[in-house]
Amino acid sequence: MPDLPFQADSPGEPARPTRLHITHNWGGGVAAWVGDFAAADPTGRHLVLRSVSGGDARCHALELLVAERMDAPLARWPLDTPIDAAVITQPRYRAILDEVIAVTGATALIVSSLVGHALDALDTGLPTLLVQHDYYPWCPALFLHFDGVCASCGRDRLAACLAGNPDNIQHGRPEDTDKWLALREHFTRGLLAEHVIWLAPSDSVFRHLIALEPRLAAKPRRVIGHGLDPALLTHPEPPPPAPAATRLRVLVLGRLPPHKGQELLRAALPALLPRAEFVLVGCGVFCAPFEGLDGVHLIADYRTEQLAGLIDAWRPDCALVLSLVPETFSYTLSELMALAVPPLATRVGALADRVEHGVNGLLFEPDAEALIELVTRLADDPAPLRRIAAHLAGQPLRDRAAMVADYLAHMPPADPARTTPFPAAGLCAELLRAHDAEAEARRREAELRVALDVQAEQLRQELARECEQARQAEAAARERENQLHLRLEECARELEAERAELAAHANHIAALDGELAARQAELAALRASTSWRVTAPLRWLSGKVRAPKNEPPRS
Repeated sequence: MPDLPFQADSPGEPARPTRLHITHNWGGGVAAWVGDFAAADPTGRHLVLRSVSGGDARCHALELLVAERMDAPLARWPLDTPIDAAVITQPRYRAILDEVIAVTGATALIVSSLVGHALDALDTGLPTLLVQHDYYPWCPALFLHFDGVCASCGRDRLAACLAGNPDNIQHGRPEDTDKWLALREHFTRGLLAEHVIWLAPSDSVFRHLIALEPRLAAKPRRVIGHGLDPALLTHPEPPPPAPAATRLRVLVLGRLPPHKGQELLRAALPALLPRAEFVLVGCGVFCAPFEGLDGVHLIADYRTEQLAGLIDAWRPDCALVLSLVPETFSYTLSELMALAVPPLATRVGALADRVEHGVNGLLFEPDAEALIELVTRLADDPAPLRRIAAHLAGQPLRDRAAMVADYLAHMPPADPARTTPFPAAGLCAELLRAHDAEAEARRREAELRVALDVQAEQLRQELARECEQARQAEAAARERENQLHLRLEECARELEAERAELAAHANHIAALDGELAARQAELAALRASTSWRVTAPLRWLSGKVRAPKNEPPRS
């Protein structure tokens, strides 16, 4: 096991308890919550022991981090035997966990996810806050969903789920049923232990789990809603002009995988697009099914600090929260409410808990017909949305400091003997500086890559312009050439016609010449005849007789 690079407290620094978070490396809402908790808790130091796994939830290593520096692991332990999603116990895992607790002087554990962990994390004897961000490992699909929200899950249904539920985080087999039942039993016993404090961000979590495991009804529990960082929901610059909207403008915020309502939206869009336009913000790779649709605007990615500006720019009338699974909270819903965007949410899980229909939002059943009916009604009469927006604008924001205060109220006092050995302030400064230098190098590399991409794009555009100009010049030349060919052909036809006409004239002249020659020959023959000479006096006398009477006689 590697030595952990911890140092003694800095002189004069007040001793503070160390709180160890148990979580996964998948990011998302859990990582955001851990970061918010650490940033808003001045009373303690926060470390994170996280499982390292891919999408198959097979943990092959553990990492220790400072909660404020999730990009800079302090230590890493490969696991010779990976943890398949979750196990009851594993000696290697337990040894690492015990060593981390001993060296860091951790006074409490905060368990946010058991994905990739052993249930040893619930059995240290230290005060343990189990924050129910999901339903794992009681449910292999995280969110109690198998062809609908699960109201029961006995052996047969669990076997069917393991064999055919696409929502499971790891492919299972019916023959694994006993393993999962044993895991559930140990999880339930661990949760019922006295040192484990049971917390959740919405009451629906407790209702669902108690319905599935009635023994949990005896466990004390407390709902503590998540808080937000107010600094991330402000827009210091004037917003850009809003694009013109002639229809109801509907926002869809965040990723949109199938369990978040992708198919629900796709099924409803053909009926809704004549009445409403949609702005999908942060859909990422899930934008693809909606590309090219008239009336659907796509913004693949955004940062949280950009959200207020995007809301100001687009000015949506409302927003859809389309989850089909019983979520435990929904940061998206909190952000929409904080920015006074009326949410239209499915009547499922925490969404149904948190949305008071007609007051701070509107609820609908999670099917396309209900969605179409609601949006169509609002397109005809948006007045309810204006009332809800005004109500939301007047509500105070629950910030992360209030959230942390509620958690600390349920955390037993730390053992004073364990508050001195470990300082987060000066811990592993050299390693963190190395991480900073690496991060700066990555940042510069990214900037250079962006600059190169910009230059390459400019060159591509310039080449495209030159190619287009050359194409246009070539097309103009071909057009001119075609025109010249047509004119030459026309001239050739005209010349041929003139030649034919000249030939005809020549033939006609030749015919006239022939006729004239014939007449002249006849005349010559006539003049040469005897009769012409004999009749000459008569022709002279005839001329005299026909002469006018007033004409004087010729001398």
